[in-house]
Amino acid sequence: MNGLFSDKRRKGFAVTIAAALSVIILRFSGDILLGNTPLSGTIWYTAALTLISLLPPMLFAFAADSPAERKKAPPARTAALSAGALVLCIGLNFLLSVLFPGDAMAVSAENRGIAFFAGGVLCLCILPSVLEELLFRGIIINALSSFDDKWAAVLSAAAFAFVHSGVPAGIYAFLAGIVLGMLRIYSGRLVPVIAVHFCTNLFSFTALLLMGG
Repeated sequence: MNGLFSDKRRKGFAVTIAAALSVIILRFSGDILLGNTPLSGTIWYTAALTLISLLPPMLFAFAADSPAERKKAPPARTAALSAGALVLCIGLNFLLSVLFPGDAMAVSAENRGIAFFAGGVLCLCILPSVLEELLFRGIIINALSSFDDKWAAVLSAAAFAFVHSGVPAGIYAFLAGIVLGMLRIYSGRLVPVIAVHFCTNLFSFTALLLMGG
């Protein structure tokens, strides 16, 4: 009985509830906060929504959460795990783009300049990879790992899928979320997870620009 209600598990439960609220805010804040503004549909909308939704849980994380102590894998193993995770994520992305071709986003020729690319890298690659991983594979996995690592990866992936609208995006987010969660658990590090997320988004964004959609 004492183990079930240990300080570690009580804290894990409290952090899980707070993170769940953050996920709900992230899922619906676009319609509530920025739904009918000139920013809607632009990369700056994505940046504003990401910052508004994820900065509060980041501040909460620094104030209330302490990362779970994990044994860090050797650098060579971490590199191998990261490479495998990157191949899986890009492969899943490609497979779903083939299965759901109508979900692709078209990019007009005039929007393929350096300024658009720089804005896209910032708003679609850097901000999501850092802030989303801090929330989903950082706070949520740390909290749920108080109970079970494998379920922590699955549930954090489910939360990750929940904040992505649309069936293809939701499926991809869930499967990629499990891959990223397992990388977090087996490497013992968060930085490789952020790097894989960033590289996957950068690959997709670059391909989008090169192919026009």
